[in-house]
Amino acid sequence: MLFFLSIFPLSLSVYAIHLNINSTKIGLPASVKELSLIIEGIIKFPSLSDGLLEYVDDNKIPMIVGEKLSYLKPQEQEWLLGGIVNSNIFPTKQQAEQLKECSANGNLNQGYIYAVLLKKENSKINVTIPAKKIGNYFPETYSKEQIEEVIFMLLDKWKENREGVADAEDTV
Repeated sequence: MLFFLSIFPLSLSVYAIHLNINSTKIGLPASVKELSLIIEGIIKFPSLSDGLLEYVDDNKIPMIVGEKLSYLKPQEQEWLLGGIVNSNIFPTKQQAEQLKECSANGNLNQGYIYAVLLKKENSKINVTIPAKKIGNYFPETYSKEQIEEVIFMLLDKWKENREGVADAEDTV
């Protein structure tokens, strides 16, 4: 069961400490330092712009991200809000930390905010295709390995065709 202890009479979803009640145990922060950091972050929310605060209230921006963004200067928050509206990309915790650090150093500008929002992660793409979706394309007797082999063979051919098209476009 999840209970909210209201700190401020304003928006409960933003100005709250979440207490996890599991039978008779109450889940509290592990240390006084951790509790003070949580309270400091909650108190800092009033310096978050109305537009960003609305995204936090709507759960489009997680509270922890909103807390980090609250350290940005008002102009920087407006730039970020514009970036979110234009790209429909919401900052992650890592991106918010990056913006907060850059702001603290006095180096944050509108271009950097867009670069951070639009930056693709260096992680590889992981695609899973459900067996139901590709089952119609292969005989029932095919093993997983055989199906993968056919898929990779077809992808190789597709890649070769795409490279041929790209080469032809370069020569025109």
